[in-house]
Amino acid sequence: LDRLFPSGDFLDKLARAETHNGSQRSSYFKGRIPAAQVPAADSSHKNGRKAATSPFTPARNGSPRQRQDVAVRERQQRVRQRESEQAALEISQMRDNERKAAETSASAAEERRQRIRDRIAVTPRVSPR
Repeated sequence: LDRLFPSGDFLDKLARAETHNGSQRSSYFKGRIPAAQVPAADSSHKNGRKAATSPFTPARNGSPRQRQDVAVRERQQRVRQRESEQAALEISQMRDNERKAAETSASAAEERRQRIRDRIAVTPRVSPR
């Protein structure tokens, strides 16, 4: 353990790892990796950097290639999110337009019917002989 955590303070690091991983780890890592060996906790000191704040960004202190991959992945994720938001917005706008169109066509039909009724009411009726 001293080799894993040269700074000592093993329990502190373990507690920090626990809080970082929280619920995400609990299901996935259950019975797989003890908290001490969560990637960020043990891989960070090897290259003399501070521990990554979250075990889910271990490549931040990995090789430049890894870091680039992570950056690309994050950018793609942002783009995807923006696109999905845009799509949601467009869909909601389309729904609004359809609703408006339906309302206007309904009111137009109603107006037409009313006009016909008025015309019928105005035309003089021929009394049957």
